[in-house]
Amino acid sequence: MRLKHILIIAFTLLSTTAMAQVRGGERAFEFLRLSNSPHISALGGLSVINPAKDVMMSTANPALLRPRFHTNLGLNYNLYYAGTKVTNMYYAHHVKKLKTTFGLGIQYLNYGDFTQTNTQGQVVGDARAVDYAITLTASRSYLKKWRYGASVKMANSQLIGEGSFALLMDVGVAYADTVKQLYAGLAVKNAGYQLDKYTAGVDAQPLPLDVQIGVMKKFDKAPFAISVLAHHLYQ
Repeated sequence: MRLKHILIIAFTLLSTTAMAQVRGGERAFEFLRLSNSPHISALGGLSVINPAKDVMMSTANPALLRPRFHTNLGLNYNLYYAGTKVTNMYYAHHVKKLKTTFGLGIQYLNYGDFTQTNTQGQVVGDARAVDYAITLTASRSYLKKWRYGASVKMANSQLIGEGSFALLMDVGVAYADTVKQLYAGLAVKNAGYQLDKYTAGVDAQPLPLDVQIGVMKKFDKAPFAISVLAHHLYQ
């Protein structure tokens, strides 16, 4: 069986599974779609190809985590809608003996305190709502122009007395031709399963799966680059 036939079968199965999930209802852990840095937000919130010297780019595609980011720390704090506080942190460490670059990321959203009431409107107590995810990443080079990487995410959500836990994974590849200034990237993001549901006895909710691919071309004497990025390719 040729490689192209295998790829066609794989994407067909991925598309079938993903569409079945979407029909099941709204997705849980939607906060995992949020950009982890202002730099990524400025690029439209998606960036699987950008070779910028910014360690936070590794949160968009694990293959963008490179040895040059050794001991780099990225930290962002944002006041979001309705007083929501968002904190993002990412740290990189390169291990020469393993020829591997590792990353640790934390994403934390604090929605604040809420007053709980019963059906009669009587106050019964206070509760907090938070979402957070811990990400472990590993990335390696392949030949001279390719890198590949993977991230494991442990996501937890506590929404006014109800909690949920999910285990997810990102997988990505990146191509960089620094001579021709041509870059390409592919990432499958937030593929996983909801292990602990908000409500017992119900089916697991679909997660914010995404498949992204992009190409970027830079120019020697131009202060801009041209890039094309497609997302939700499983649909």
